[in-house]
Amino acid sequence: MKPRIAIIGAGFAGLVLARDLALQADVTLFDKARGVGGRMTTRYAPPFYFDHGAPFFTVHSAAFERFLKPDKEDGTIQPWEGRVVTLEPGKPLASHTWHEPHFVACPNMNSLCKKWAAKFSVHTSMKLENLEKRREGWFLTFSTHELMGPFDWVLSTAPPQQTLSLFKSHIPNSTPMHTCSMEGCITLMVGLHDLWDPSWINAYVKESPLHWIGINSTKPGRSQEVTCIVAHSRNNWAELHMEEDTNKLQNLLLHELQRLINVQISSKDYVSLHRWRYARVSDVKKSEGYLDPSKKLGAIGDWCTTSCIEDVWIAASHMAARMSSAL
Repeated sequence: MKPRIAIIGAGFAGLVLARDLALQADVTLFDKARGVGGRMTTRYAPPFYFDHGAPFFTVHSAAFERFLKPDKEDGTIQPWEGRVVTLEPGKPLASHTWHEPHFVACPNMNSLCKKWAAKFSVHTSMKLENLEKRREGWFLTFSTHELMGPFDWVLSTAPPQQTLSLFKSHIPNSTPMHTCSMEGCITLMVGLHDLWDPSWINAYVKESPLHWIGINSTKPGRSQEVTCIVAHSRNNWAELHMEEDTNKLQNLLLHELQRLINVQISSKDYVSLHRWRYARVSDVKKSEGYLDPSKKLGAIGDWCTTSCIEDVWIAASHMAARMSSAL
């Protein structure tokens, strides 16, 4: 009988683990969100769609290229091409080009994870509240009061603060998670019923609470009948304002967006906000993650590396290889 593994988090890292371990183990994934994808997620507000997490990813290694080859061949992954600019208040628009291809999943950023997740047992809208070790194995209790188990192994791809809360007394007081610090990001999403062509696909911003603005509707596979804009704040700005009133933050960032790109937003258009409390590692100290074969607990995620999708893939793949040796 195959060992049973519970993976907490059905984002990119969790699904890479599931793919790599599926031949050796019976894998079940749990995610507190309504859908899969993690940071490779999409906000649905028809007719508007926003990739409000990771906006794109790059491919540097031949190994990652091989890993993604089937998804490129069937069109799930496509290049995002266009003009890239730098916005700085009071200065002329500065153009520059990407020196490497930038890729997106189609028709939405979460499409890649949804495609992979279809092969596994995935439970969404399941917020894990407690982890208990019994004679039979690990049992998971969720906010819905559901009890799932037993599992031989539990692997977490949640942010380190959340994983530490779940693992509690089951792990030592000193792990890579204990020394990891992550910064937040506040994301503004704007949907325009009228078409708006700024002549660029995304902009890096200077001297502003906003760090990056992307015209989501310019990505391949997206509707060309509306305009969808995603704007990410600076991490240090988000840390200072994360707990402030939603309407206040939304109005502040909306005013800043209008100031920067001179777009007109009416009452019939769509505006919303999302807080990413754990968006990126503040001080990158690459780690192999946490793995304890004696307790059959492990943790991996973008906290072990940079927030780049390829680096997360490398970290998750290495963890899966270590797990394979331990099974």
